[in-house]
Amino acid sequence: MLFIALEIPESQIAFVHDFNKSNRTKLSELIDSGEVHILLGSTKKLSTGCNVHRRGLWAIYYLDTP
Repeated sequence: MLFIALEIPESQIAFVHDFNKSNRTKLSELIDSGEVHILLGSTKKLSTGCNVHRRGLWAIYYLDTP
């Protein structure tokens, strides 16, 4: 993966699909604490209700296929 090649620790990268609605709060806590800097996920999962744009993320990448 590109981020690993750039020596970004895997622990700082999260995939939103690994967090269901019941543990989405845990994802926000990881971002707020600075443990997660890069968040990957589909537009459907990241566009509505995932209010993390002011929480110390380096990047959000939307991964959708045409």
